[in-house]
Amino acid sequence: EILFAPSTVDPIRRVRSTGGEVRDASRLDAARGETSHRWPQFHPDGQRFIYFARTTSELQAANEGIYLARLDGDSQRLLVNTGFGGVFLPPGDLLFTKEGTLLASEVDIERETLTGDPVVVAERVGTSSNFYGAFSASHTGVIAYATEATASELRWIDRSGTSIQTMATGRQVDFQLSPDGRFVAVADVDPETDRPDIFIVDLTRGTRLRLTSSTATDASPVWSPDARAIVFRSNRERVHDLYVTETSGTSPERPLHVSPNAKYPTSWSADGRIAFHTSGDATLLDVLVVDANGLRAPTPLLASQFDEVQARFSPDAKW
Repeated sequence: EILFAPSTVDPIRRVRSTGGEVRDASRLDAARGETSHRWPQFHPDGQRFIYFARTTSELQAANEGIYLARLDGDSQRLLVNTGFGGVFLPPGDLLFTKEGTLLASEVDIERETLTGDPVVVAERVGTSSNFYGAFSASHTGVIAYATEATASELRWIDRSGTSIQTMATGRQVDFQLSPDGRFVAVADVDPETDRPDIFIVDLTRGTRLRLTSSTATDASPVWSPDARAIVFRSNRERVHDLYVTETSGTSPERPLHVSPNAKYPTSWSADGRIAFHTSGDATLLDVLVVDANGLRAPTPLLASQFDEVQARFSPDAKW
């Protein structure tokens, strides 16, 4: 029996290793605010399994974590509240992370709960924005893990390749210079949530302005031509949707385009169009264009049988 998650917005599914009918192995609980199940692993008994359940509402954040379920039942029990998946450590422990620390707790499999105090296994263990913990356990009890991402730097480099100046440090996911080159919008990982938020760095003064503060992933900032707004992606509801916020930091962000498939903005044209790529059902990854005012539905720009991504408008918006 194989457990898998077909996408980032589905429950866990099951199928025989020989193929055949695909069936649900878990169910998304709307009352708990669940939007995604992922990272399943069987218990050694072959009937129970764990998985990570994601919630998007901060009011229901206590429901996010590692759950225990059975193939032959409807019970889904929360074992531990955490922001990342876990793994079984033979013969009877659960490995999970909290605030970058790898912990182990004994599992009372019959009562479907953790027992005793957790034991610290390692510090500064890596995690990622897809709610994955970078650790694994063998059947002999040996544990492998990766440490958390180290800090990075934003540097000015001249055309000969010489480093001129370091402008910002942190854990940047991605970034974009403002049209006038005075500012840079950065998706910087928040050490408290381990998720990126959007910041604006003044390259002259060195000051930082925080634009978003969600517990989800806010990334891929793209400036408007007049530098008064930024479009970005966020999975605060389900998949990555497009949001717009003012660069003054005085107005709340608003959704620009919401759809079932994840979207990644890449360019904002001088005539008010935003290019982004997303997955099509039959055409793989495609480039679409949506008006910045969001009043009309997006239109395909490139939608072939191949992947098209990372579109950029020319300064005059003709290309």
